[in-house]
Amino acid sequence: MRLLVVLLALASLAGTGCDLISGINDELVAGERELERYGRGKKPEPEAETSTASNTQGTSEAIRRAAERWWGSAKSLIPGEKKDKTVIRCELGSGVQFMRESDCQMRGGRIARG
Repeated sequence: MRLLVVLLALASLAGTGCDLISGINDELVAGERELERYGRGKKPEPEAETSTASNTQGTSEAIRRAAERWWGSAKSLIPGEKKDKTVIRCELGSGVQFMRESDCQMRGGRIARG
């Protein structure tokens, strides 16, 4: 009985072993193709979409500059400080918050006068 169990285990391993060897062989063949494509010390050929990369870089740079400008003018309101006319009281569904009028309108709030 033990011999039968051992033989069945070996038979099942032999079947899966072929799949494993086949998978390893496929990876080696794919690696060889990549090596032939790029060669040793060769740099990959440039992609055709170089303009998209430069546009993305320019856009991210513009976003970074805009964020720096915003953070340069951002400030916390201190009680008793001179009232800023651009900050209004905005009634939202979740409560009252203080923000610019355009931000209140964009969030669907109601401007509370007085």
